[in-house]
Amino acid sequence: MLILKILTLVRLRRAIVSLFGVLAAATATIVAIPAVFSDESDQSTPPMVKLAESALLEEDSNSTPSPATRLLLTSRFPGSSLGFTPDHQTDSEFPSFQNETHSIDFATDIPETRQWLEDQVRRGDTFVKISLRNGLSYQQALNVANAPGAGILHRIKPGQTIRFQLDSEQQPDTIQYAYLPLETLEITRDKETGTYQSRILSHMPDIRIRSFRGTIETSVFHTSKSNNIPNSIIDELIRVYQRKVDFYRDINKQDKFSIIYEELYRDGERIGTGKLMAAELELSGDKIHAIRYTDPDGHTDYYSPNGQSLSFGFLRSPLKFATISSHFSPKRLHPVTKEWKPHRGVDYSAPLGTPVMSTGDGRVSKAGRMNGYGITVVIQHSDKYQSLYAHLSKIAKGIKPGTRVKQGDIIGYVGSTGISTGPHLHYEFRVDGVHQNAVTVKLPNAKQVQNEFMTEFNMLTADTLRQISSLEPIQVATSR
Repeated sequence: MLILKILTLVRLRRAIVSLFGVLAAATATIVAIPAVFSDESDQSTPPMVKLAESALLEEDSNSTPSPATRLLLTSRFPGSSLGFTPDHQTDSEFPSFQNETHSIDFATDIPETRQWLEDQVRRGDTFVKISLRNGLSYQQALNVANAPGAGILHRIKPGQTIRFQLDSEQQPDTIQYAYLPLETLEITRDKETGTYQSRILSHMPDIRIRSFRGTIETSVFHTSKSNNIPNSIIDELIRVYQRKVDFYRDINKQDKFSIIYEELYRDGERIGTGKLMAAELELSGDKIHAIRYTDPDGHTDYYSPNGQSLSFGFLRSPLKFATISSHFSPKRLHPVTKEWKPHRGVDYSAPLGTPVMSTGDGRVSKAGRMNGYGITVVIQHSDKYQSLYAHLSKIAKGIKPGTRVKQGDIIGYVGSTGISTGPHLHYEFRVDGVHQNAVTVKLPNAKQVQNEFMTEFNMLTADTLRQISSLEPIQVATSR
């Protein structure tokens, strides 16, 4: 009986030790895993190994290890020399992790999701005012506004959008200001230094092709406006054709024109107008085409279907819209002096202040008052050609002797200075020093698409002309 009681107590002791071993293993698994799977394997013995060794010592050295101890010893840990395999199991059933590296982050690697605060600029707003309205401090707003490249924040406009993203400490982390439809200023905070840096984000628009064919009742301008054609497309159409067409004298009622152009969209919303891709003017039955083409060398121009550029060396007229009030003539009665003398230029009647363009590339040789011409600009276009613009109200900013100008640059504004009866522009065109009639003089030959690019250009032209021919004309009511 005594022996039976002793055996019972020994078994009870072992059961208690086993229970404590299970509880210790569970606790060690929760607490010690981050340390076990760290890169510090060359330091002290891992906690779970110590726990296993402790459990082993507590048991009878001659007895079979308890279940908890067996669980600990059958696992292999970095830095441990222990590697027991339980009875009746093989290494393949209990794979070794000795040569594997594991990284367990119990904080998880799920990225932090932060909301954007978005505000629209109101009348009278400043960036600081908007920042305060969205929870930033005055100093935080100043730090952002004073970031290098962020000066545009001092020129915000009503209707524009500013977005803020704050970090967990309520510090402004990212600020975005969409100051143009396709450009956004982004300012970000450096986590280490706390300073702000800026960059410009450029967005690619969606391009949609639009086409229109209209019948002219009063003018190209009125027909276009009546059909909501963008002003920039109208201006480009006139610029392209003004080398060949006088839009005042050559346009007649029932003439037709067709255009193909780009419209720009972003996120489904129209944000602007792109390029004029092609056009056709049908004047008294004659068709004049303009096809935009960029060759492989990057040169862009408008060409006729035979590959000849519409960009002559000179514009026919220095004004976009004007009426000829006095033509070139070898003999004319001067309206002021009442004397018969040659009129060696063309007079264009136009409102005071109308912009005057240089008809060609060149260098300004004179800019100032010239006797009866009043305020005048003279441009030398190579050794052969020279143009003169007289009776100006004022000279454009930056125009002075020696200034280089390009065709279409504004050089002055219509006036009535000098000997003049009212606002008009006196325009002269000289070839080898001899006055020529600017309306009829033969202008320099146009450039041509290079031979090696003609195959590509011809394919573009054929497709464009098919599109234009398929358009139906829209009749526009007379607008006077």
